Amino acid sequence: VPLSPHQAAVLAMVFGSDGPALPKRTVLSCLWPDEDPRKARRRLNQLIYNFKMRIGGNGVFEIAGEEIRRLPVGVSTDLDEYRHALRDRAYQSCVSFLEKGFASQAGGQVNRQHEDWIEARGAGLRYELRRQAENHYRWCAREEEWGAAQEAGEALLSLAPSDEACLQRVMEARANAGFPAEAEETFRDFSARNQGTGWTPSRETKAILNAIQSFSSTPIESQIDELGPKQRDPPLFGRDEERSRLRKTLKRVPRKELRGVLVSGEAGIGKTRLIREVLHGLPLDGQLVLSAESAELEQPIPLNPLIEVFKGSQAGIALRQLDEPWRTVLFGVMPSHYLGNGPIPEAPHIQPGSVPRRLFEAFFQLLLSMTREEPLILVIEDLQWADETTLTVLEFLVRRWDHGGLQLLLSARSEEVRRNRILGRFLENLRIHVDFVEVDLSDLEPSSSEALIQALATKPLAADNISQLRSLAVGNPYFLIELTLEFLAGRVGPVVTPQDIVSIPISIRQVLERRLSQLSTDAERVLGALSVNSRPIDLPGLARIAHLSGHNCLSGLDQLHRFRLVSNRGTEVMINHELIRQTVYQGLSTTRRAWLHDRVARHIMRTRKIAPADELAVHFHRAGAGPEAKLYSTEAADRAEASGAIPEALRFLRIAREHSDEPEAVADLIGRMGHLHYLRQDLAEATPLLELAIQKFRRQGDQARALELEVERIDCLAQEGMLPFTECLEELRRIRSEAQVAKEWGTYTKALDVEIRRADYRGNQEAVGRALV
Repeated sequence: VPLSPHQAAVLAMVFGSDGPALPKRTVLSCLWPDEDPRKARRRLNQLIYNFKMRIGGNGVFEIAGEEIRRLPVGVSTDLDEYRHALRDRAYQSCVSFLEKGFASQAGGQVNRQHEDWIEARGAGLRYELRRQAENHYRWCAREEEWGAAQEAGEALLSLAPSDEACLQRVMEARANAGFPAEAEETFRDFSARNQGTGWTPSRETKAILNAIQSFSSTPIESQIDELGPKQRDPPLFGRDEERSRLRKTLKRVPRKELRGVLVSGEAGIGKTRLIREVLHGLPLDGQLVLSAESAELEQPIPLNPLIEVFKGSQAGIALRQLDEPWRTVLFGVMPSHYLGNGPIPEAPHIQPGSVPRRLFEAFFQLLLSMTREEPLILVIEDLQWADETTLTVLEFLVRRWDHGGLQLLLSARSEEVRRNRILGRFLENLRIHVDFVEVDLSDLEPSSSEALIQALATKPLAADNISQLRSLAVGNPYFLIELTLEFLAGRVGPVVTPQDIVSIPISIRQVLERRLSQLSTDAERVLGALSVNSRPIDLPGLARIAHLSGHNCLSGLDQLHRFRLVSNRGTEVMINHELIRQTVYQGLSTTRRAWLHDRVARHIMRTRKIAPADELAVHFHRAGAGPEAKLYSTEAADRAEASGAIPEALRFLRIAREHSDEPEAVADLIGRMGHLHYLRQDLAEATPLLELAIQKFRRQGDQARALELEVERIDCLAQEGMLPFTECLEELRRIRSEAQVAKEWGTYTKALDVEIRRADYRGNQEAVGRALV
């Protein structure tokens, strides 16, 4: 409807005011400031009457006493939309509204007083927006909600594009939300806008920028990225409370005890994603983040997660500055940090009983050195695949650490903890630690699951499709994402109903096998090689293991990338998800799996300067290559035993025994296994092994070895209560006598030591005295 300038002005003032009514004196002073008041009132009444006649009906406002009141006729304005956006904290939408200009169609068409009112009203809206955005930004920063803080900070910078404090807010929010590159871009844009004005960044701005650039250029960022795929993830739904709790916890640097933080939940529940979201930005607070991810195939490798954690340059520098003997002990475990000439120094000879303590103390000293420089967060993902020695080192740190500045951020699959007795015991001890926080992730709520599905879709999905996808995934984020993307790509037909699903692992296997069935022969061979290798590998090595030409290997990789089954880590490639790798690996035939393990092992021997005996032992064992498996498992067992990793030494000795036929070698391996179980006080395991080894050594005429092991066997029987005290002493005296005749003084001393300990344990001082005579 065409309106006169004064009618448009009244309309803008009534609907642009704060409340449902506007004082008449405000309109009169703006539209007819110089008119006689009585004449001005008559003009206003006539204007309103003409407005009603023009639009028909009762109009949209009326005069009620000394006010002009809006009528409830369902008229909506862009100011109403602005208020809704402000209420919903959509601050950028509010900025867009203000950039158009408040009441721009009415401004400048009546007089200066009316323009002043419009400018004042617009300034009031800007003030209101700035105040709310600032309050919300402060709340978000306090609650670690950096995604929402970005929205508020960017609105503030749009309102005041030359305000350096607003620049600092946006840089801080973007960096803490995990987008350091965007934070740097914000700084460059601000600098360009202020070029020629004499502006230079303040000390605070420089400090934020230096922290962001340091964060982006260190291995920390790449380690965090390795916790998940490179592509931008969908929004994190349904985890606001857990994310906020973890951020608040990790931001508080412990002053004395080590802090243990555990993120638990079933496979695919979102532990890795949550940890990555939480970690982004923490280095800006001056905390160093070192991370590693355990793998099931690497579980037999002693200390593998800790070696991965400390593989970076910061740890290498700290290690090389350690005092002896700690430096030598850790060089034996992490030889990649040794930069000296000649062979890697051997660890000093240590009695078996003191090896673990020396090893644990060395890791303790390394961490103590690093935390003197800055607080440290050690992240170990998939703790269920960590070896027993790693868990023991961590338990030692939890019990002994009292220097502050150190946090352990761990994740573990709930279903695996119940099956892993050693891990279960470690977590039980961790849960009673004085400074411990656990975040147990459960299934997403239905509303969050549906929001995730819609966020993945390029267009709205039908309600029944969303319901079927949500029911099939049962709130598991990984399953939700995989199923939805497959559904959108048309690579699966109608979603299977929940009644057809026995368990979640079966449902995800159905999806993965459907995807895998569509692969070309080259892609299948590449994926099989990656599943066996389990580590990132470059293209030439992958082609060699898969026994493909470079062209065919690339062709297979192209398809795998399109199917989102693999991702690049620099120049190397690996399978995206552990579930995919496991599915592929388990689907290989026994023959092909063994063939690939053999090729992986020989690739490692060709390409590594120092061939890792533990990895080679695992691969050759699974390849069925007996001589090589025996050779490298024996070497790996020697190294594990020397470093105090007794459980892993036992595992490799079992592999060596499985591939040994010579009676002498079998007797030696069984004897070593019995001896190590004896050192660990696993008496039920040690006794039968020691007895069997003794029999074999006696048949072979090796009386010296048989006599030495017999001391340990008798001690085991006595401790288990299976050998009376007097018979125990008689047997030990017999062994001493035989050892004395054979001049086996080591065995003689060991028997004497056990005899004194057993007598002292019984409180029989007379027997102790006789032994010492």
